[in-house]
Amino acid sequence: MATDIRLDDDPNGIPRDSGEFGFHQPIGLRLPGELVKPVSSRQQRTSMRALIELLGSLPPVTLTAQLRSPAMGTEPYAPVIRVSPSDGLVISTRISYASAGQVFGGDVNFGATGGDLRPAQLGPGRWEVTVRRCGISSAGYVSLAKSFTVRVAVDASPADPPPTRPRISVRKGGPVDAVMFTITGSATPPESR
Repeated sequence: MATDIRLDDDPNGIPRDSGEFGFHQPIGLRLPGELVKPVSSRQQRTSMRALIELLGSLPPVTLTAQLRSPAMGTEPYAPVIRVSPSDGLVISTRISYASAGQVFGGDVNFGATGGDLRPAQLGPGRWEVTVRRCGISSAGYVSLAKSFTVRVAVDASPADPPPTRPRISVRKGGPVDAVMFTITGSATPPESR
């Protein structure tokens, strides 16, 4: 059983380039106490021995995710992703989307909870949808990911035909002192009749 959270030569076990704490952001000794706040008492956080015991007893961080909507759709397409909750000490659960070398999303933290998530609408193209969960277990810092490929097509439903322009014709007839005009039309909208 691990008695500390030591990984990547970092005394806290959290990689320095972790997406949760910023690239190359120095991580102080106070961070582990802040991270375990949801599952610990104040007394446990102020005692290094209690903190080490707590870390050794943390349950595993898990990630179970599945794509609930079809893997192919037409725009606007909002994939439904079912994520199961985790009992472990979860720092974050984020969903990102990648297409043509660009990554979008990932700024909303869904935490340890689960449910059917529909965080974005996707346009046409091939998308890599990634669910990433980071947390701390008795073995240290954990980063889990599950990816799905989604293809979105352009909506090919026929567009409404352009409206027919109304035609109006006027015919003049009769003597100069009693002129008569005959107006006829076709394809006029009902509200103008």
